[in-house]
Amino acid sequence: MTIAPTASLLSPVTLFMQADVIVKAVMIGLVLASIWTWTIIFAHGLRLKKIARANDAFEKDFWKTEDIDRFYEGPGRADLPSAKVFSAGVSEWRRSTRGKAVDREGTRSRLATAMGVAIAAEMDRLSDRLNILATIGSVAPFVGLFGTV
Repeated sequence: MTIAPTASLLSPVTLFMQADVIVKAVMIGLVLASIWTWTIIFAHGLRLKKIARANDAFEKDFWKTEDIDRFYEGPGRADLPSAKVFSAGVSEWRRSTRGKAVDREGTRSRLATAMGVAIAAEMDRLSDRLNILATIGSVAPFVGLFGTV
């Protein structure tokens, strides 16, 4: 005599309750990893949208300004990626043009380097916690394979 599977026997809760301790631990770990991952995704997305709006406002103000030095002392000191790159450029410009003789090629090179370093630092800061998503994403197929065994 075989028992026909019913909806109550195949419900996720019933299957979980009948599972072995190891299977339960793996399933709980997967649920926690999923919650953690989605939390990071949503929080990071909201953070990037907020920063993008602030950067857009900063850039509009930058292109409207008539006095770069006054802009540098005010909004140029903001904690925004574009403001950090702008600040690095102005600081290097002031340092490179302080003397009597100005080496134009050297100044361009130093400006490019200073601003490139600032861009790289801001990209690192903006991509914070993405390595966790990459790790979970690369491990997920193996955990799924483990679950089928």
